[in-house]
Amino acid sequence: MSSGSVLSGSSGSLLMGSGSVLGEGVSSGNVLLSSGWSVSGNSGWLVFGSGSSLSGHAGSLSMLVGGSTSGWGGGVFVSGGSVSGGGLGGGSVAVVSGSSGSTSSGGVVIRSSNALVGGVSGSVLLSSGTTAVSSSGWMSLLSGVSYTGVSGSVSVSSGR
Repeated sequence: MSSGSVLSGSSGSLLMGSGSVLGEGVSSGNVLLSSGWSVSGNSGWLVFGSGSSLSGHAGSLSMLVGGSTSGWGGGVFVSGGSVSGGGLGGGSVAVVSGSSGSTSSGGVVIRSSNALVGGVSGSVLLSSGTTAVSSSGWMSLLSGVSYTGVSGSVSVSSGR
């Protein structure tokens, strides 16, 4: 499924979604994107991406979850694949900014949002997993190396 291609100008947009519901107490439809599963081979890939650009800005990729005026806002859950039995190991999760050959690389921000009126702002927890038999995973907080300038600082502080 794709939109049309063009030699100059903008290509078409592609919108996929479930229908909206106007009635009370009724849920809108779900959208499921999934690759097939396999009994003995590898399952398929599922790839989300934007296109590259030779002279302009590359497209962004946004994952937005719905809000609510009276209930909870929707959550975002990202998980690597689990292995049961004699597998080789669970899947990893990596969040990496874009690199640059001539200027600054992109940043990575992990934070909770502000509590605008009342309540407390959300917590941020960084933790390695636990294990019953072997060693648990390690945690490291590092600043990058600079070969010609000053390397970045590492700062940990609490609110004032």
